[in-house]
Amino acid sequence: MLKEFPMGIDSFKIVPWITDKLGHPFDIKSFSCQSIYEFIHKFIMPTTEICIINNKPDYFLLRSK
Repeated sequence: MLKEFPMGIDSFKIVPWITDKLGHPFDIKSFSCQSIYEFIHKFIMPTTEICIINNKPDYFLLRSK
């Protein structure tokens, strides 16, 4: 995803992008997460160097470091 969006991707576009790539709905709640922000912190940040920019409650930009 970060290669496809080198300038970053808005948080509200992440779940639809993942859903499109999987070919079926992506539900973060099935990973015991209440938000995409929580999902990223739990599962993405431990393995990938990324930055979260403009961290607001429901909106941020995700970019590789």
